[in-house]
Amino acid sequence: MLRSVYGRTLHDSRRAIVGWIAGIVAYAGFLIAFYPTIRNQAEFADLSKHYPESLRKLFGISDITSATGYLHAELFSIVMPMLFIIYAVLAGGDATAGEEERRTIDLLLANPITRTRVILEKYAALATVVVAMGAALVATILVGGLAADLRPDSWHLVQATGGIVLLALGFGSIALALGAWTGRRGLARGVTAALASATYLIGTLALIVSALYDYRYASPFYYAVSAQPLRNGLGPGYALVLVAIVVIPVAIAVRQFERRDVAT
Repeated sequence: MLRSVYGRTLHDSRRAIVGWIAGIVAYAGFLIAFYPTIRNQAEFADLSKHYPESLRKLFGISDITSATGYLHAELFSIVMPMLFIIYAVLAGGDATAGEEERRTIDLLLANPITRTRVILEKYAALATVVVAMGAALVATILVGGLAADLRPDSWHLVQATGGIVLLALGFGSIALALGAWTGRRGLARGVTAALASATYLIGTLALIVSALYDYRYASPFYYAVSAQPLRNGLGPGYALVLVAIVVIPVAIAVRQFERRDVAT
């Protein structure tokens, strides 16, 4: 008899989880190891100052030779948010819709557990992995930074990583809700990926296109990335917006999964 959907989900995905975390650690470690080659190079500092204004705003480039500027430009502006989101969307879309497509949902629901518990434990497993990815990123930067003399503000680093985690969980919860509503894994993943791409463009282009500037608040990326929490910290208001983006779709997912006739 199945006792823990949460434990089973983590166990079934253990190889993928290790791979994702190892990949994040390896990529971040490589960039940290590269930092000493540009840290004291005045040419790189001058080069970043001569980038077009639009490019500097788009990628958050200021002083690329500083720890904060380097980490934001190389890790926190695009790469890490996208990696975290990709994992969360894949896992969220597969949480219940994947079980339906594999025709295993009937075996899962035959256990003496409620549908609400099933979907919440599925999402808890997703959240655990995303948080573990964030913890691995922070640890890699703090430990690797000691050797590379790359030392950002530790509290701002935690906040910036927390913003990425919440951003990914938000899109993961949207994929979860779409999968619970439709029972179609591909649709849930595709629509959520399209939404992530669209809101990313809005959040970044709003910084360089005046006509879009007032729409920046419609993008979760603005709160988690564009406001540069690695330099400024993650404001409480911004954090609350990101939390709302996580919680509301999860509540919708629970309601839809409880009410819908699932494919078995």
